[in-house]
Amino acid sequence: MCRGRARLAGVLRAKRAERAALHIYGAQGLVMLEYTGSKEGHTNASVYTDIKYPYYPGRQFYVDTNDAPRVLSWRENGDYVFQAVNG
Repeated sequence: MCRGRARLAGVLRAKRAERAALHIYGAQGLVMLEYTGSKEGHTNASVYTDIKYPYYPGRQFYVDTNDAPRVLSWRENGDYVFQAVNG
């Protein structure tokens, strides 16, 4: 069973890399987000662009519009920690 999981993980990684290769970062637009939490780190690799966005308190950064909904849905202790920046 362990081999099956490892194989599945490898297939999923390959599919994500293939999808990322077809998607050009920012081609459909960018959204500026701000991290309002208190931690530092990187998001998981995005499904569309395969980017790990770094974050730390108060950081504003651009995210591909395809990645934005997933990043905006992140929570820490039940609170949303990313918000869109208008401007």
